[in-house]
Amino acid sequence: MKKCDYLILEYADSELRAHGIPFIVILRGQDNNSCVLTGYVLRGWETKIRVASDKELEDVAIILEDLRYYSRAAPASSGGRFFDRLSSLNVGPVRERVSGSCHLEELDTVLPIFFDGEIVTVPWQLFFDELAAVAGSVA
Repeated sequence: MKKCDYLILEYADSELRAHGIPFIVILRGQDNNSCVLTGYVLRGWETKIRVASDKELEDVAIILEDLRYYSRAAPASSGGRFFDRLSSLNVGPVRERVSGSCHLEELDTVLPIFFDGEIVTVPWQLFFDELAAVAGSVA
C-alpha cells in the first residue's frame, strides 16, 4: 500500500474564528523519497467559503495557482518544501486545519465525506483523526 501525507486547508472569514470551512485537500506521496503533490479543491469553493473580500479571493487564487505549479511543473523536492510551508499556515483567512499520514487507499473512505458537502453536518475531522490513529498503530 502507498502511504501519503495529507493536509486540509480551511478558510475563515475572520482570524478570530476558531474554525473555518475546509476547502482544499493536499496529498504528498511518500514513494521512493519523492514528494509528488496532488491537490483536490472543493467544487464551488468560491461560493461555499463565503470569501469576505476580493483581496482574499485573490489570495486564495494565488494559493491554488501555487498548488497547481508545485503539483505539475516544479521539481518534487520544492513541492515537499511547499507542503511543509502550508502545514504551518495559521494566520490569515487560509490556514491548516487537519494533517496526518495514512495509506492512500484509506482516503477513499474519508474524502467522499469531505467532497460531498457533509463537512458542515458531521464532525469530519474525526474521520481524519481515526486515519491518523490507524496509521500510527500500523507504522
